[in-house]
Amino acid sequence: MRWKLIIMAPLAATLLGAGLACALILGFNDHPGRFLRPDLLTWATIAWIVSVIVFATVSVYRRTSRRRRLQALITAMGSGLLSLALLVYVSY
Repeated sequence: MRWKLIIMAPLAATLLGAGLACALILGFNDHPGRFLRPDLLTWATIAWIVSVIVFATVSVYRRTSRRRRLQALITAMGSGLLSLALLVYVSY
């Protein structure tokens, strides 16, 4: 397995996806409770996060030769959990 790729891809996807989404939502509203009232901006940021996670997963899948599905699954789950943790942390 390519451990550096499996560790760096979810971190980059989380920082790019959820980090930018949190900055965008907090930039438009000074109160982080905005996550609790879903509107168009919130759904757009969720779509952005999912698209970044999918891009990271496909990138890991295409750059590995063995155990592709397992490494892609680890990347998707890691990115999703880290993004969720960041969103929960920012919302409080």
